[in-house]
Amino acid sequence: MDISIILLKTTGQIQSVTYFILLFTKISLLLMKPIIITLGLAGLLLTILPAILLFYGSIEAAFQKQLMGIGMLLWFIAAPIWDRIKKTV
Repeated sequence: MDISIILLKTTGQIQSVTYFILLFTKISLLLMKPIIITLGLAGLLLTILPAILLFYGSIEAAFQKQLMGIGMLLWFIAAPIWDRIKKTV
């Protein structure tokens, strides 16, 4: 066999695999979008709501710090992914 025929077959297979990976990534991002948006909004809510509840005396300071820490982690994990999804999709 000629080496050029082997290279052409390999290149076609690589292009097919690349197309499949891109298609799978696009679909998974579309399915992941509502989950990431929900996590991001929950993170924002857990950042703002505990401060208001502490102000009104509904919760103690230690619990407020825990809730705000969880909210901060959720937001800082979800926000970059959310931004990437908006740019990609």
